[in-house]
Amino acid sequence: MKILVISSNSIFLDWVHKFNHKSIQYDINWPLIKKGLFILTLKPRIKILSYFYDAIFCDWFGSLSKITMDASSKPVFIRLHRQEAHTYKKFKSINYKKIKAIVTVSNYYKSIVEEKTNNKVKIVTIQNGLNLNDFPFNPKINRPMKICTLSYLTYRKRIFDLIVNNPNLKIDIGGDGEEKYSLQNIIKRFNSKAKIYGRVELPKFYHDHDIFISNSSDESFGVSTIEAMSCGLIPLCFSWGGIEEILPEWHTYETYEELNQKLDVISNMTEEEITEIKLQMRQIVESKFTIELQAEKFQDLFNGVMIDGPCSHIG
Repeated sequence: MKILVISSNSIFLDWVHKFNHKSIQYDINWPLIKKGLFILTLKPRIKILSYFYDAIFCDWFGSLSKITMDASSKPVFIRLHRQEAHTYKKFKSINYKKIKAIVTVSNYYKSIVEEKTNNKVKIVTIQNGLNLNDFPFNPKINRPMKICTLSYLTYRKRIFDLIVNNPNLKIDIGGDGEEKYSLQNIIKRFNSKAKIYGRVELPKFYHDHDIFISNSSDESFGVSTIEAMSCGLIPLCFSWGGIEEILPEWHTYETYEELNQKLDVISNMTEEEITEIKLQMRQIVESKFTIELQAEKFQDLFNGVMIDGPCSHIG
């Protein structure tokens, strides 16, 4: 079975390579004019390309997926992440007859999409997976224990809020984004012990730490959380919708008081207890969130047939 994969962001497409390592990927970091011309010529290209494939998979629900649905003569699969699920207008313009299935990355978002589509189309959950070779387990324990977070620095991640409400929390912040300078400013003003590292080298950044905090208000799927878990970090995450699909309840919190209580509990554990938790977190990733398992689920979705032809990325 030959699948044409269309995406405006290839960051979550590692599973494709498990089907065929000869896939083609286009650079998406184009100037605006070039990108505009690409989108304008996409419809006729899809009309032609669809003759050579059995189905089309469109990652991200937006303008590219709408063009794909209009142009394709073959069944279309669409994956929907976080932001698209909250954009109700797009659901009104879908031609559901063209869609074979919508893929969500969590059961939490599956329930949201089911409600918004009124069950007009098949919806399945396929959670993201990691290449465990890229995020090897490291049981090293620091004393005192080192805490980190890693994300795109935007308001939804609530790192500003975490710093303001916990100025004595010594946390290393990895990542870049529009809130970077605001965070640097607030760290100085509050004399916070937090430190911003900007873009960091992975998995080294994870391996230098013991505890990973995610204070985000909402996630489609906590990729950085499972990366940290794979590397042996102990996660503590704000209780956003769907987090229970990743973590045991003890590793979530609803208030900063609860967060700090759990940090104290972990810091007072013996090395044997800490190592055991690190192993448990790695085992969760190994059993539920590998790239191999993700690829198998997509294979089942595409009628359980291994793709035997070239798999192209139009990025």
